[in-house]
Amino acid sequence: RNPTLAMFAFVNAGLIVATSLMTRYPGGVVPAMSFKTHGMVDTMQGAMLAAGPALLGHGNDPDAKLFYGQAALEMGVVAATDWEAA
Repeated sequence: RNPTLAMFAFVNAGLIVATSLMTRYPGGVVPAMSFKTHGMVDTMQGAMLAAGPALLGHGNDPDAKLFYGQAALEMGVVAATDWEAA
């Protein structure tokens, strides 16, 4: 319903895909970054996702809750991943 937040969601999805494709692990297309760097990028991307609606002036919109929930899920995955294992 909100074109600004919709575009922000597409940008976020593009960052996730690009990070995954550029990581040195099975499935990576261009092995440009280590798995540990992928974890740091995921953390920064999650912070951007959580702060994005507020920075764009839509922090109180009902749709912004979706971004906050997604950021919390991503940070849960980051916290549960052993970045040193790969």
